[in-house]
Amino acid sequence: MLQIAPALSSVIAAVTNAVSTYGPLIAKYAAQVLKTIGTNLPQVINTLEAIDKILGINAGNAQELGAKAAKSERKPENFDSFHAYINHLKDDIILEPNDAAGSEVETLTQQAVGASILVKGIGENLDANLSLPMLGKVVLLGIAPAVVLEMVKSYASHGLNSDDFVAYITGNLPLVEVGRHSQALVEAFQNANSGMTLEQAEDAVMALR
Repeated sequence: MLQIAPALSSVIAAVTNAVSTYGPLIAKYAAQVLKTIGTNLPQVINTLEAIDKILGINAGNAQELGAKAAKSERKPENFDSFHAYINHLKDDIILEPNDAAGSEVETLTQQAVGASILVKGIGENLDANLSLPMLGKVVLLGIAPAVVLEMVKSYASHGLNSDDFVAYITGNLPLVEVGRHSQALVEAFQNANSGMTLEQAEDAVMALR
C-alpha cells in the first residue's frame, strides 16, 4: 500500500496551487480529498473505481484520470456536466510514456485529482452527495463497494447527511437520529445483498459499531 503521510503536505500544496492545471473546482476538491482521506486514499480509490464500474460510468483508473486532467486544456468548468468532462478525458486525451508520474508527489497528486473526478462523477450520476468522511470510514470498516453505493442512495432518500455516518459509527450522534441512520443502513445492506433477511441486515449494521 502506498503511504502518503510523508508527502501529504507537499501534495496538498501542489494540488491547491494547480488551479491553472486542473481548474478551481478540482484543485480545491482534490486538496479536500487529501486532507480528509489521508493515508486511506488507495483503499478509497479502489472503492470508487468499483462503484464506477457498478454504475456503468466506466471512467477508468483514477490515477490515469488525474494524469489526463493535467494534460487536457479543458477543465470541468468548460462542460455542462461531469459526465461530459469524464467522457472528454476518456475519449480525447491520450497519455504518453512521459506523462507518467516521476515522483511520489506527482503520483499522489494524480491519484487525488482522479479520486476527485470519480467522486464528482459518481455523485452526479446518483444525484447525491458522496461524503468524504463517510468514504474514509467505510474503507476502514471493510464495507463492500456495492453496500457503500446503496448507503449513498439510502442516505439521500432518507434526507440524511452522510457526513454524520462517522458520528453514528463512533456513538457521537444524538439518540433521536440513531434510529434513522440505522434504518437507512439496514435498507442499504438489504438492497446490496439480495436474499438478506431483515435480521441479518440488522446484525450487519450492529457489527459496524
